[in-house]
Amino acid sequence: VGGISVKSFAVPHDAVDPVGFVCGANGLLVGLATDFGHVTTLVREQLRGVRGLFVESNYDQGLLEADRKRPWSIKQRISSRHGHLSNGQTAELIAGLVEHGLKTVVLGHLSQDCNCPEMAAAVTRAASPPGKIEVHVACQENPTPWVMIGQSARGGQQAEAAGELPLLFG
Repeated sequence: VGGISVKSFAVPHDAVDPVGFVCGANGLLVGLATDFGHVTTLVREQLRGVRGLFVESNYDQGLLEADRKRPWSIKQRISSRHGHLSNGQTAELIAGLVEHGLKTVVLGHLSQDCNCPEMAAAVTRAASPPGKIEVHVACQENPTPWVMIGQSARGGQQAEAAGELPLLFG
């Protein structure tokens, strides 16, 4: 599509044919993966080599267990292999992708009741090698500002010439 390749891959979720995506241009790959309950070998392989990633970090395990709004059956569904990723699961995925070139991540699809942006970001940063990953968190109420994949100090056309892709997630 207009010089951008788009590849889909299956993710495990309790929906009909859920997928994640890897998009590429000029040799630069970015991934998008939300709504999946565990990291399969396929997911890990498809995301290997992405420089930027938008990925769910849906819940904190302790907050989910302590949540009084949700019945036990819903908590079980959320934390199941076909539900959503916890902060810890997401951090583990990201840490494994850093060694394959991941530089920038945007955490999204955070539960409003069972997570908070600071917690999700802290867990991801703690699991990754220091200084190797730039972590952003998408806001549910407002569009997320542009995130440049590559050297963020460059501007507009310079960034495009250097092979960087701007990402907009919200």
